[in-house]
Amino acid sequence: MSKFKLIVAAFICLILLAIKPVFAAYKAPAPVGYVNDFAGIISGREEARLDVVIRELKAKTGAEIAVVTLKSLDGYPTEDVALAIGRQWGVGQKGKDNGLVILVAPNDRKVRIEVGYGLEGYITDGQAGRIIDEYMIPYFKQGNYEQGIVSGTFAVTGAIAKGHGVTITGNYAYQRPISPTSDNTSAPNNPLFNFIFVAIFIYLAIKHPDLLLLLLLSSGRGGRGGGFGGGSFGGGFGGGGFGGGGAGRGW
Repeated sequence: MSKFKLIVAAFICLILLAIKPVFAAYKAPAPVGYVNDFAGIISGREEARLDVVIRELKAKTGAEIAVVTLKSLDGYPTEDVALAIGRQWGVGQKGKDNGLVILVAPNDRKVRIEVGYGLEGYITDGQAGRIIDEYMIPYFKQGNYEQGIVSGTFAVTGAIAKGHGVTITGNYAYQRPISPTSDNTSAPNNPLFNFIFVAIFIYLAIKHPDLLLLLLLSSGRGGRGGGFGGGSFGGGFGGGGFGGGGAGRGW
């Protein structure tokens, strides 16, 4: 192999390693409860309140909610991470698929509400987007992540409870922030990045198929193992299913 080809191959390898999340599935951390504050942005007091409300919602409707904060998405799309968490933890009851994941990554400035099949009639994609826009992002823009998470979670639990004809007594008063925004949308994919990636992929497929196969196999190692069974933390999640419903935003 010529020196030029070696340089090209090395450059391609670096690019593929940089975009490894495209090939490797996201592996969710083990759940610690209904509130999983891995980013450390929720106080113990508010975490306890959220837990009470989520448990009451589950007792009265069967619906399960997982609140998750992450320090980083590690380069993965927000929807992929939220979907992986919902599936790998098994949020929701098995057979009813009535789970919901609220994911916040403050350092990446991303938020996602992932809705299980069984709750899509109670929290539509449009409703999920409005809750994020009106109850969460205005607080996030002020740096008040805790209040945004609390406000959004209680808006979600309130909507689900109303749809089931019940009242959540622990759902203490929350209000829509001043000047709610509705112009936030998920950050679009970079078209230049997509073009470069496709061009490199085609080049490898034509000129170096063996190298492409090797890179694909090696980049997939260390990905998610096992199935999508429910988590366990003392009567935890029940094994619900997700299909990609919900909404995500950046701020």
